[in-house]
Amino acid sequence: MDKSKNGISIFNLVFSIFMWIIATIWICIIFVLATETQFESYARSDNILMLIKQFCGLELNQLIIRKFAHIVEYGFLCFVIYMGLAYTNGISVKHSFGANPKKTIKHANELNIIYTFWLSTFVSILDEYIQLFIEGREASIVDIFIDSGSIITMLLIVRIMFLLKLVILRKKEEDFD
Repeated sequence: MDKSKNGISIFNLVFSIFMWIIATIWICIIFVLATETQFESYARSDNILMLIKQFCGLELNQLIIRKFAHIVEYGFLCFVIYMGLAYTNGISVKHSFGANPKKTIKHANELNIIYTFWLSTFVSILDEYIQLFIEGREASIVDIFIDSGSIITMLLIVRIMFLLKLVILRKKEEDFD
């Protein structure tokens, strides 16, 4: 890793800033889409349906395309937030979660997963809350559950990738209990 004399990883610093910028932009996109009126939202879905039909020959309906959009947008958000947390945690070698000498907290990967879940779910709830105030739109608890399912699925994938990395590097996961 690229470290300065202070024990700071420049690589992790640059990539954490990059990931947090992407996460912020993605959250803004989610909120902009949430502020579209019912007619604007359905028009966007119809345009996507026409493109899918034109290029893939598939005939789908509005409900499928809209729920799939929730899965994709929150899966991506979850991944970007997780990576932002992971790179942020690696900026300072001395003060990262993994460097805790007392080992009284969970290891960094578990903390990143917990924080990612709560941040992503909070954005999902806020997205639905915003829609309460938009003409023709309504909040849906079903959408929050779909978003949460997407978030949990992405976090399971991240966890599996983390465990595969440990196997490849022939390391063991430390238990901090």
